[in-house]
Amino acid sequence: MIVFSPRVDSILSLLGIFCAGLLLYMVGIMGFLKDVPQGIDMGVFYKAGQLFVNGGNPWLDLMNTGEPFSYPPHGASVLSIYGFLPHKYALFLHNIINILSIAVLAYLANKWYLKITNWRTMNFAQGLSLAIIIGNPFMMHSLFLGEMVMPATAMVMLSWHCLNSGRVLLAGIFLGLATIKPQVAFLYVLWLMLNLEIRMLLVGGLTALLLMIPALSIYGPVGAFQSWITSFSGYYDVAANMPGSVHVVGFESFFAGIGLPGLGWVFKTMGLICLYLLYVKQKHFNSILLIHYVLIISLTFMFGHDTDYTAIIMLWSLMVYSAIISGSYKKLSVALLLLVVFFLPQRFLREIDFPALHHTRTFLVPLCGYFAYKWYKDKIDVTPSAIPDQQK
Repeated sequence: MIVFSPRVDSILSLLGIFCAGLLLYMVGIMGFLKDVPQGIDMGVFYKAGQLFVNGGNPWLDLMNTGEPFSYPPHGASVLSIYGFLPHKYALFLHNIINILSIAVLAYLANKWYLKITNWRTMNFAQGLSLAIIIGNPFMMHSLFLGEMVMPATAMVMLSWHCLNSGRVLLAGIFLGLATIKPQVAFLYVLWLMLNLEIRMLLVGGLTALLLMIPALSIYGPVGAFQSWITSFSGYYDVAANMPGSVHVVGFESFFAGIGLPGLGWVFKTMGLICLYLLYVKQKHFNSILLIHYVLIISLTFMFGHDTDYTAIIMLWSLMVYSAIISGSYKKLSVALLLLVVFFLPQRFLREIDFPALHHTRTFLVPLCGYFAYKWYKDKIDVTPSAIPDQQK
């Protein structure tokens, strides 16, 4: 859909993408308006890598430092690469990995629904939706902190894309890499189990096992997993990881924030039920929505941090794109309002002593999922969802 004119649409789109990239660099790399150095979370990975290569135990040695390392054994093996590098080179490498992950998400968004074939003929809907993926606050903040959510999300999306394209081997390899961050990959693995994607799961499991070899050879199979599980106590003792924290998202954190703690088991059970219902009704959704609904269930009912919303940014882009191409100003107004509130810097809300307000985004995410489904389902047909042959 042309909003203004072909030439104006193209110019505005290119300008928007350029500004998104510039913001990503200024905030995510240079730390514009930040009062701490870049790569705080990556610093934990660097310490873990150094401990790993120098005979220490990254899980136990960092457990009570306030900066715990709680990634699984194959995560420790992969991140040990940083232990061989000076810090500045390790940070540079980590930044490159994160930026490439954003590029992967942008590529898949274009392949799945944006369909940009020529930058000179790009319309406003395509340009704005792509800019949302590149230059949103969650991408910028995750890049600035040096987190692992962007690579994990890219691996999940690549795995899903390969599965829907019939490339099971690649899908399994990407799955194994994605499990380095269990918060992102856990429900996706359960989803694949429900759909009996046995070959893919075997390849993914073998990939993860191969990546574990360094950790298992150093700490032993029992010792590695025991250390990892033991580190959880230190992880959940950190205020920023506790339900109720402004940094923890989902219903459990919302209710803990308003004075009703201890409901985690209720919402986790509800999350598993929702995943099963999605499995039963999956024929009604296209593949883009399905994978994002799995991630929404994870972030809403299981556990996640605010920066983990990076995993579902493509869904927000899809919602805005669908609103624009519909030609409805009402839909566009609703989409932009939700987007602005979702992207609103939380530092402003934290000044207000009203805990429920700090978790507003928990309720916006399902709304985004609803409107993306309602507005997009009849517009464009995409690759079929990953449904076992007997259900197709």
